[in-house]
Amino acid sequence: MNENPFPPLADVRRALEFAIGNVNRYPDPTCLGLVSELSRHHCVPEDDIVVGADTLQIALQLVRAASFEPGTQIMYPTPSFEAYDIISRMAHVPPIRVPLTRESAHDLPGMAAALGPAVKIVLLSNPHNLTGVPINDVDLRKFINALPADTIVVLDEAFQEFVRDPAAANGIDIYRDYQQVVVLRSFSNAHGLADLRVGYAVAHSPIIDMLHEQIPPFTISALGQAAAVASLRSFSKVEERVESLIRERKRLWSALTEYGFRPPRSEASFIWLPPEDRCFDFALRCHQEGIAVRLYSNGGLRISIGTPAANSSLIRVAQLLHDESSAS
Repeated sequence: MNENPFPPLADVRRALEFAIGNVNRYPDPTCLGLVSELSRHHCVPEDDIVVGADTLQIALQLVRAASFEPGTQIMYPTPSFEAYDIISRMAHVPPIRVPLTRESAHDLPGMAAALGPAVKIVLLSNPHNLTGVPINDVDLRKFINALPADTIVVLDEAFQEFVRDPAAANGIDIYRDYQQVVVLRSFSNAHGLADLRVGYAVAHSPIIDMLHEQIPPFTISALGQAAAVASLRSFSKVEERVESLIRERKRLWSALTEYGFRPPRSEASFIWLPPEDRCFDFALRCHQEGIAVRLYSNGGLRISIGTPAANSSLIRVAQLLHDESSAS
């Protein structure tokens, strides 16, 4: 799991302490306070925002709404966020999976070539929710320009706050220029509110209206709404924490590269090690040292950026494996 290693901000704690006194009451089903805060934060109309129980619920409801015709398909890269397969199964919509490039990035030309008239939704994670590689802005616009106007492009940007590549696409900018784009954002990662399950979509009115018809009321508790609002109002403090994780990301990436691994440049809160024989040994040694990493069935390994002490422990494991390999 890509969890933020920091505890809640003090302002968020105070908001939760206040809100907990009213848990006998139903939450605001419209999430009006949170929607208003998001509108100010992103400088977008309130009518272009819908909130839900994190991005997974919103994406599922969107796929269901757009797949009312028999034979509808969705498209997304592989490997990718495993929830996309879950969404496909739950919505009973068969997927078209397009492999990533050798650089662990979206293969947009390959996706365009595989696109057929039955594909109504294309799911893209930016940065990629497994490898951390962002989508180039120019490439994304070229891809969208070539699509039919009724093909919805979902930009799942759960880790957008961690992106520092100036050439990377920003979904909010893309949404302003394209009617068919939906941007999904989450409070789970940069804001560190994973347990409260708060997410939102930014899109133009036809898609937002479709989502409003699908998402049931009371999906976000009053605690989740209060925490999200408080975190947005303390965004400068969120950014400070994000910057500290980015510094650790750079340190960890440099060390892993020094010790013989080949991670792509990540713009997320994790680092991906492409499949190779040492990934299993690395995962096993990390487990023995009490360090949690995620080994995937394809042999790749994902490492969440943790505290400096935890990252240092992981670096020591990588160094030990490197030294053992050099000595043999």
